[in-house]
Amino acid sequence: MKCPDTPNSVIAGLMNSRINSHWQSSWNRFFEIYYPVVQAMTRNSLKRIGWDSIPENEIDDIMTKTFMSLMKAFEDATFQQGKYKFRGFLKRIVSRRVIDFVRASNRKRTISVEAIELVDALESKERGEKFFESLESDEATAYRKSVVLDVWEDIRRSFSPETCHAFEMAVLEERPIKEICAELNVERSRVDKSIHRIVKKIREEIGKDYYKKELSK
Repeated sequence: MKCPDTPNSVIAGLMNSRINSHWQSSWNRFFEIYYPVVQAMTRNSLKRIGWDSIPENEIDDIMTKTFMSLMKAFEDATFQQGKYKFRGFLKRIVSRRVIDFVRASNRKRTISVEAIELVDALESKERGEKFFESLESDEATAYRKSVVLDVWEDIRRSFSPETCHAFEMAVLEERPIKEICAELNVERSRVDKSIHRIVKKIREEIGKDYYKKELSK
C-alpha cells in the first residue's frame, strides 16, 4: 500500500499493477526515464573498482541484468516506496550486478582492494544505506532529470495536448521557441505561458516531502 504522500510515479505504477498492458506501459516508461541513471551508476561502479576499460557490449550486459533484477524487485514488491530512497535501492542493485560481472570475469575469483569497500557496503545494511544514497555528480544530475521526467509523467494528463507539446518541444527537446511557434501556429506568449504553467507545477511536486527526500544530498 502506498503512503499518503507517495506520488503516482511510474514506480508506483509498477508496484501497484499486475502484469498487464498498464504494467508493461509503466515498465517501458521506467526503462526510458531511468536508463541514463543506471548507465552512469554502472560506469562509475566499474571505475571505482578499477575496471574502467570495459567494452560497451559488456556494460550493456550489466545494465540488462540490472533491469532484470529491478523488474523482479517490482514484481516481488522488494522495494517499498516511501520507506527508503529509491536512488539508494537502485545503486545497490547496480553495484551487485557489477560485482557479479567482476567475479564472473575474473577466473581467480579475487576481488581487488578497491572493490572491498563496495562489497562491504553490499553486505552491511546500515553502512550500505548511506554508502549507496551518496551519488557522484553525474549520477545526481541524471537522477534529478529522471525524477523530473517521472513527475512529468504523473502530471501531464492535467494539461491540454497543445500545452504538453509546447513544453516537451521547448524543455525536453530544447527546440528554439520561434520554431515551436511556427510549428504550432501560435504566438510566443502562448508558448511561454504553457512552459511556465508546467514548470511551476513540476516545481510544486518536487517540493513535496517524498521528492525532497529523494533529491536531498
